[in-house]
Amino acid sequence: TPVTFDYLRAGASEVVERHVEPWGVVTSRERWYVVGQDRDRGAPRMFRLSRIVGDVRADGRPGSFDVPPGTDVRALTASLEPRRTPTSATVLARRGRAALLRRRAGEVEESVDGPDTATSWDRLVLTTYAAAELAEDVLAHLGDVVVLEPAELRDLVVSRLARLTEVPA
Repeated sequence: TPVTFDYLRAGASEVVERHVEPWGVVTSRERWYVVGQDRDRGAPRMFRLSRIVGDVRADGRPGSFDVPPGTDVRALTASLEPRRTPTSATVLARRGRAALLRRRAGEVEESVDGPDTATSWDRLVLTTYAAAELAEDVLAHLGDVVVLEPAELRDLVVSRLARLTEVPA
């Protein structure tokens, strides 16, 4: 069944309505995506599920399109992914907190000096392909994680926190 949904691209501030003939749902780089024919662009695309805003709605009759014969959704996902260079990021996390980041960490150093002495802190070293996505994960652990590096990631977190504190006129 063709579907339509509102979608918020990484780094965008406006939601855009998308129209898709879904071919499958896959995981890639620890994220879930729907892959299919983007009717607006007239080409195969993938959309991160966590960026879909609101409900997904039917946009046509069931069975009104066919998945192209021989389509390998996993291989298509690999070809649609932007080629990004991995970057290392270092954060401090309160002991026993930030489970999402701990699962992604390639390196954990326990009992390091942190920004306060209320609890113990650990240093986590992570690999990321997109600072904007990691900034979202850091913000999900608000108060329990501090970004050490890279500066780009720290600046993204600070700017998003600043937007949260803005008072509408």
